[in-house]
Amino acid sequence: MSTPMRQAWDRFAREDARFFILTNPHSASEADFYAQGRETWDAVRGWIESVAPGRLKSGAALDIGCGIGRVTRALADSFDAATGVDVSAEMVKKARAAHPQGKPGFEVVSGSDLSPVANSSMDFVHSAIVFQHIPDWAAIENYIREVGRVLRPGALAALHLDTRRLSLPAKVYRTLPDFLLPRHHRRFVRRVPRDSALVRSAFEASGLRIIAEQSPDSDLHWFLVEKPDHSQTSAS
Repeated sequence: MSTPMRQAWDRFAREDARFFILTNPHSASEADFYAQGRETWDAVRGWIESVAPGRLKSGAALDIGCGIGRVTRALADSFDAATGVDVSAEMVKKARAAHPQGKPGFEVVSGSDLSPVANSSMDFVHSAIVFQHIPDWAAIENYIREVGRVLRPGALAALHLDTRRLSLPAKVYRTLPDFLLPRHHRRFVRRVPRDSALVRSAFEASGLRIIAEQSPDSDLHWFLVEKPDHSQTSAS
């Protein structure tokens, strides 16, 4: 599954990385692109602080589906270290070129796991407008398991998924071949909504606990999850 997805996103990166990352008919300037990334992170951080005050630590952060570092750059200003991972080697190449000082860092992943990232090494994991583009549910499930693997006990992850219910016309529209669709609606760019109950079950199966949700059953459904710290439970 990852090979076609990698090939597609490598092609998108070469064609117009900012356009395909934002999935917006109007390509943003470089300054606006990174400013939007900071706005995204500021909004997510404000939500986390409102529902889980004091829980964000200043250690290491991971950005899944980083593209060319739209949000990763903002994470690097909030954490001691930040790493962005992406299935596309072309995106990672462009991200590194845009951040020549090496902070944040960028790595290529397979498209379903976080193999370059060590166990229990992250104090925070973030992913925005990424899982919605993955057509294979099994890959998303594995990513969720991997989030549980790389988080330190007691650490948080903020993950965005599209969980709205599609209308019948929308479902029919999605059956059209790519050449009949605008480029921001084609395979690997179009959004693939997931049932929210299925997502919650995947978190539970991966040993992650949902702390809060924002805008449930919508295209902007955020999950704030934690990896339970069983040592603290035993101590108490």
